[in-house]
Amino acid sequence: MLGVLRRHRLTAVDGLVLHRPVLGPFAIGLGAVVVTAGFALFWGAADIPPMTVVRVLLYRVGLPVEVDWPASWEAIVWQIRVPRVVYP
Repeated sequence: MLGVLRRHRLTAVDGLVLHRPVLGPFAIGLGAVVVTAGFALFWGAADIPPMTVVRVLLYRVGLPVEVDWPASWEAIVWQIRVPRVVYP
């Protein structure tokens, strides 16, 4: 049994087995999801500046943002790009 613990780099303390940390793989997976969502929001056929996309999102969630973009850009972001990220 101790050979198995050494092979997998687990240690036993008072009869409890300490497992490998999962924070690293979880953080990598979460980072990959965030990067993928960012690409889906910022890239598209319509050339909308990334800061405008961020401002449209902030405006749509209710934060006070000066609206200086065309209504078509807001529709593209909110009706096409956001659902592409949110809905599988």
